[in-house]
Amino acid sequence: MTISESELMRFYDDLQKEQTSLLLDLKNIKQDDTSHKVELNLQKQISIITQLLCSLLKLKSLKKNKLSL
Repeated sequence: MTISESELMRFYDDLQKEQTSLLLDLKNIKQDDTSHKVELNLQKQISIITQLLCSLLKLKSLKKNKLSL
């Protein structure tokens, strides 16, 4: 399966929006006994999205390098 650069960038943009949303959610959590689990879950999701964003940038770079060869 191949993915176009525009699809890659669209996915990247969607992930960035989700990451921003999660960061805002994390910021707005009220500190109480149950919030700790929610906070950890949000941090984990943000971390996974950040890793995906980095991977997409690497993929884009690889695709660009392959095209220039």
